[in-house]
Amino acid sequence: QPPPPPPAPETAPSSALDPSPATAYTFVGVASLNGPGLRSPKVSKRSPKPKTKRPTRSPFPTVQPSAVPNPQPSSPPDDTSPQRKRNVSESFISPQRERAAASATEDPPKDQPKASAASNEDDPCPAGEAPHSLQEGLRRLASSSGTGPALPTKPPSARQKAEHHKELGNQLYRLGDYKEAIDEYTQSIHAVPDNPSYYGNRAACHWMLKCYSKCLSDSLEATRHDPRYYKGHARAGRTYLHLGRLQEARYHLMKAKQLHNDVPLETDLNMLGNAETLEMAHAAHMAKDEFHRALQKAKALCDLLPDAPAAKLLSIGALLYLKPAKALLDIRQLWHASGDNAPDPSELTYLQAKAHFFDNSAQESINLLSEATRRPGLSPKAHALLYQVRQYEEDKQEANALFQTGKCQAAYDKYTRLLASPTLKHNKAILAVISCNRAAAAKELGRYREALADCSIAIDLNGKYVRAYVRRARIRMTLKEYEAAVRDLEQAQRLDYSAQVEEELQQAHAQINRQRASEPPPRGAGQHQRSQHQYHQRDPAPCSRKADDHYSTLGLSRSASTADVKKAYRTLALKHHPDKAPEAERSNAEKQFKLINEAYATLSDEGKRREYDRKQTQSDRRYYHDTSHFHDFFTGQRHNRSRKWGWV
Repeated sequence: QPPPPPPAPETAPSSALDPSPATAYTFVGVASLNGPGLRSPKVSKRSPKPKTKRPTRSPFPTVQPSAVPNPQPSSPPDDTSPQRKRNVSESFISPQRERAAASATEDPPKDQPKASAASNEDDPCPAGEAPHSLQEGLRRLASSSGTGPALPTKPPSARQKAEHHKELGNQLYRLGDYKEAIDEYTQSIHAVPDNPSYYGNRAACHWMLKCYSKCLSDSLEATRHDPRYYKGHARAGRTYLHLGRLQEARYHLMKAKQLHNDVPLETDLNMLGNAETLEMAHAAHMAKDEFHRALQKAKALCDLLPDAPAAKLLSIGALLYLKPAKALLDIRQLWHASGDNAPDPSELTYLQAKAHFFDNSAQESINLLSEATRRPGLSPKAHALLYQVRQYEEDKQEANALFQTGKCQAAYDKYTRLLASPTLKHNKAILAVISCNRAAAAKELGRYREALADCSIAIDLNGKYVRAYVRRARIRMTLKEYEAAVRDLEQAQRLDYSAQVEEELQQAHAQINRQRASEPPPRGAGQHQRSQHQYHQRDPAPCSRKADDHYSTLGLSRSASTADVKKAYRTLALKHHPDKAPEAERSNAEKQFKLINEAYATLSDEGKRREYDRKQTQSDRRYYHDTSHFHDFFTGQRHNRSRKWGWV
């Protein structure tokens, strides 16, 4: 007979299945780190059972993480069974391992040096986190050896995720796949939204894609999280520079230079200095009404900063004074621009309305500005322009109504006040229209020379103004200057053909034929020479030159071009106009104004100027010939000038 079984050992109550550090346990078998634990003593069974093959166990015990509680069995087995004792011995940690884990989690002593930055980067556990627990060490040991059960891994932290996406983004950036790199950096920002380097890396990708607005937004966000992040300031300064915002660019570039003196910003600072110089020169030329030079500086700024919408607006602002039609074409192209190349809509609306006004389309300007006032964001200068254009349109309609009702003097005065208005300064198209209208009023008042001068001013302001050519031709027909009238009518026909103008041109040719038929026939060459010789015999006294000829009246030399003649005439006509002179000096002003008109009528016409120059040359030769006798007589020089010039 087998001996009776020994008494069952004392076991912990059912609450001992849930381990805790404060509870003492009685272990049947304890597992060690170097090998399997002690086996449970064999217990005799009263009824023999068939032997089953025990599964091979790992030399490492199965340890549950402390964060995950042990699952409670739905129906706990008998506490006295050998299987239960084996489970208890494998599921709980011995006090020795508890003390080892506790000592590993304690802080290092103060006298020990801290780990370097390089060791922190090599260590997979980031700085600031607790050291690895005993379970983590067992998991690493099992994974390295290839044996042992699979232990649950700790989920990665937010910083680890962010760094992982950042590394992927860096690799994609080096490969040139900037859009995919932006997605990776965005994942990093979602994981750790307060890290400035993630915003800086994404801004670099936007810079390479020329998305300057997004690059600027990320750069400013990086500097907001870290005001001493010099890379964010440098990239924001470069972006502001390429967008043409020079003041903000200088602030951020100098801030980056202060934070980190070794950052390479010399090229950007030189470009910024050149851009500021061009912008200041453009403003100075615009203040002096030198629009051609201002346009040159604006074009140079556009070449320096091709992606800057502000530079393009400066160019259009100077161009509309010179060629408003071309400025309108450039404005339409800018309206179709999108993204970072699109300028400010309110500024573009203002320039478009101003270009319409300078192109003699006041109603278009009023409609555009009236529609823009319904939307918020219209600039104050646009509101001022709307008021000025409306006021001009009202005054013009009032003057036209006075002229149509026969009140020509009142209309003439109204047109004169319009010409002196500061609103129309440099507006050549509008000034040409008002000058031509005043010429019509002066013609009705019988002031033909004044009317002729106003028509000439209108043509100088707008060389393609057909109505001014036709009106000047009609005034010249009244003054019986048929040849000049024919030239004006032919120019009007070249610009815009009209049947009525063609009929007037035929009438002018008929008048020229009648005038030539009524003139006596020209004398022969021999008769002309004999009469000329008799004239010298009768009047041997020296001939004096005319003191004030047409060139001296306009203050020009004989080599002056046609453009110089027009410019001088316009300046003097406005200066000596009888309406601007006081009552006591009006008669002298009228005489001077008449001389100015005669000089301009002669010198502006090529045929008349050629004939006038020929006569003046002959007069100069006679003067030099007659006054040189005394000098030649006493100096003994042979006088052959008369034979040279053929006067005797």
